[in-house]
Amino acid sequence: MNRKKLSIFTLLLIGFTVVMVTTVYARHLGFRWPNVTVPMRNFNYNTVWQPAMLTGINNWNTRNTPITFQTNTTSSNTITASRFDDEWYGLISYQRNLLGLGSSITRFDISLNARTIANSATNTSNFITSVFAHELGHVIGLSDNPSNTAPNGSIMNQSRNRNTLTVPTTFDVESVNMLY
Repeated sequence: MNRKKLSIFTLLLIGFTVVMVTTVYARHLGFRWPNVTVPMRNFNYNTVWQPAMLTGINNWNTRNTPITFQTNTTSSNTITASRFDDEWYGLISYQRNLLGLGSSITRFDISLNARTIANSATNTSNFITSVFAHELGHVIGLSDNPSNTAPNGSIMNQSRNRNTLTVPTTFDVESVNMLY
């Protein structure tokens, strides 16, 4: 009887360990913006896109992390919203510094695909906010999360409902706080 209990306990412990390792692995890219202040060039879009994108920034800035996203006129980091022929909603490209103990992002460009967003959104403003907040998460080192990683959802989950999930979740906040 004791042997059976020990076997069940061992299996549960192994299963729990596998889940924990998967969760931690899914959180971080292995590189991030090097400072807690993240600059990006001012952007100016129409009355639907501009407020939705500013909300994406605000949704990160008001969470309990040390990160602050700021727009200014001198940053080389850019945000572009346009109609692209590709099938993605948002895309980030970046340059990295590979020297030192870790690697950090030295410059980034975020692109939002107005064509695919318009074709998929039932709430356009929320959809834009969700996609933009997701791409900002990559800037600060968060990776895409598989659907089973965060029990209460994640802005970094590629399968999230972009029409409703627009704010970084507790899981996202904890992931950022592990990095900064």
